Amino acid sequence: MYVRTVDLRNDFEAQRFGNILEQEGIPHHIKSNHDTALDGIFQMELGWGYVMAPEESKERIVELYAEYRRSERSDSMKLIFLGPPGAGKGTLASVAKERYGVPHISTGDIFRTAIKNETELGKKVKGILASGALVPDELTIALVRDRLSQADAKAGFILDGFPRTIPQAEALEEFAPVDTAVDFVISNEAVVERLSGRRVCKGCGKNYHIKFMAPKKPGICDACGGELFTRDDDKIEAITFRLKVYRDQTEPLIAYYRGRDKLLEVDATPSPDEIQADLDGKLNG
Repeated sequence: MYVRTVDLRNDFEAQRFGNILEQEGIPHHIKSNHDTALDGIFQMELGWGYVMAPEESKERIVELYAEYRRSERSDSMKLIFLGPPGAGKGTLASVAKERYGVPHISTGDIFRTAIKNETELGKKVKGILASGALVPDELTIALVRDRLSQADAKAGFILDGFPRTIPQAEALEEFAPVDTAVDFVISNEAVVERLSGRRVCKGCGKNYHIKFMAPKKPGICDACGGELFTRDDDKIEAITFRLKVYRDQTEPLIAYYRGRDKLLEVDATPSPDEIQADLDGKLNG
């Protein structure tokens, strides 16, 4: 007789713990709370899902899950996401932070939070930005160090927008060595196609794409009939410039992490679901 044993937090954990049960040779079924149960009743429990297994295996599965959680806490997931504008890092990071149970941390968010909370570092950042100057490495590193010292980042994190330079990368290795730098690989041509095709309604602000999410009538918003326009950032000249800046800035970082055997390349051209599945497989491999 199969019984419910342990609850699972997300599908990434389901994959990992399922592999452990297979290695132990324990028969089991992993059920999602979004699946339909055998009796046809939709499961409404909190959490992602659970493990069904023979009743005589329950005690051993509970022990294995406890061991898995202990090892997980010692085997943190400290990631850097690299990728050009248009690679979809923001979308992927939003999914990955829930899947892996670690915070998505961007330098922009760090700056905004420090300024809002009026910390000493935040006051310095506010003054520098108000003057139109760039925030120096020393101050950026101090803000990142402070953010990564917080409790929610102890088990891991996803850094987005930091490090940008070799000195920043070297400093990060001193106070929070990363496990993997994930480079979302996409060609300049694909980025230009993605970004230059975006359109925004002047009236209601609804977003479109001339290829991937086109309006019913070219140049006209489906929702309000307003005129669609191309933002300055989405013009080909601006995209080309941003790509050059990114490539020039990031190539040394890619070489830095490749030389330390910490670079993981992921194709960023498929759908977000396919990219996430590829990332899961490579991190879990």
